[in-house]
Amino acid sequence: MGRRGKAIGAAAKKSRRHLDTMQAKQKKPPPVARGECLTLPVDDDLTSIEAADLPSLLPTATVVDASRTKGYLLDSVHVPQHEWDFLTPEARKLCEANRKLIFLDVRSARAVRREYPNLDVAVVRGGFDACLAALPSNLFRGVDEERRLEPYCLYLKDRRHLDWAAGLDDDERGAEVRRMHRLPVDVTPNLYLGDAGCAADMERLKSLSITHVLNCAPGGARDMSAVYLQHGIRSMAVAAKDNENCALLDGHVDVEAFLSKARTSGRVLVHCVQGLNRSGLVVAAALVRDGVSVIDAVRTLRARRGNDALSNTNFQRRLVRYAARLGRLGPVPDVVVSEARPAAPAPAPPPTGGCCLVS
Repeated sequence: MGRRGKAIGAAAKKSRRHLDTMQAKQKKPPPVARGECLTLPVDDDLTSIEAADLPSLLPTATVVDASRTKGYLLDSVHVPQHEWDFLTPEARKLCEANRKLIFLDVRSARAVRREYPNLDVAVVRGGFDACLAALPSNLFRGVDEERRLEPYCLYLKDRRHLDWAAGLDDDERGAEVRRMHRLPVDVTPNLYLGDAGCAADMERLKSLSITHVLNCAPGGARDMSAVYLQHGIRSMAVAAKDNENCALLDGHVDVEAFLSKARTSGRVLVHCVQGLNRSGLVVAAALVRDGVSVIDAVRTLRARRGNDALSNTNFQRRLVRYAARLGRLGPVPDVVVSEARPAAPAPAPPPTGGCCLVS
């Protein structure tokens, strides 16, 4: 082989070596096989925190989300899972930033704890789903809101899940029915729910020390504002339709202020025509503002007023959206229909007028 042939052969070998080197540099680390995370040692000292505590920790901590498949927290940092498994330079940079790291998955936190045992590491109990249930919706982006809220809406729609009569014997059920027919009913010590009939019964209101009345159906109930004024009762009326166009929770800051002041200084009656949906929505929203989850709010409402309370599915969805805005959704409910007995049927109406049926 001549000099020219040898030069060509050497150049070809050099090109192949250069190509192999470049491919090796560009090659990404192999993904971790499914189930391999089970071999990671369990760190019993790993700190768990509640999702509701995240906002107070954000000024001094960094929230790390390794997935972001269902949306993400606005203040979180996205570093993919494999970078924590192999502690790439980007992952190490966060570990060496002298800030508390809060992970939404246990696997990443354990990988960091192995390499940095003295680093302040914590895990959100329940992960991203717990954050969705406990934090206001304005803290998230890229979340399918309707899909997120659907389990709560389906749970409220099936009356068997929140049947007030479940587990009660006949005597207990009868006593509860008699109490429910005696409107208004106390949902909390300072918050009452009733219909238009009981709202016009001044003797009943006086006996309960009602100081404020909120009328959610001014067009369908008798105007009692002048009578209330004569008896020293403050009142407010808010127009709301008993259909899909109801906007009781959309920007009615004055209603919230009225209820807040009334509950602080006395007792308030919230009523509509039947005392079930419009007024029930307002009362349930007040419970949510008190810090109760949306499911527990409706459970309390129906335990005091009956299974027909807030039975309008459109109103239920509005309440769920309202709770999501406030971060009061609570744990995701099990929407699988149980084999429990059907909800209690509606009892016979009471002999006296002015009250509506409950179930």
